[in-house]
Amino acid sequence: MDALIAVLVFVMIVFAVVIVVKNNATKTILDPLNEAEKPSEINITDEDILQMIKDGKKIQAVKMYRQLHNLGLKEAKDAVDAMARDL
Repeated sequence: MDALIAVLVFVMIVFAVVIVVKNNATKTILDPLNEAEKPSEINITDEDILQMIKDGKKIQAVKMYRQLHNLGLKEAKDAVDAMARDL
């Protein structure tokens, strides 16, 4: 009987941990930008992004373009690639 209770308690603890982990993962997926990275709070311009491209910081430029224009990764990469071609 004690073994059955111990198994049930263990299963309940595992279930609770899975729920907490799943909720945190869902929160991360649904809100990929943390509070410090919200587009309304960044102070960057397209000119800054152009400078990053000129400096060879293309990945950083894509990240900043995404935040500035609230776009997905592919759209931002395509836009930064187009900006780089126009230089």
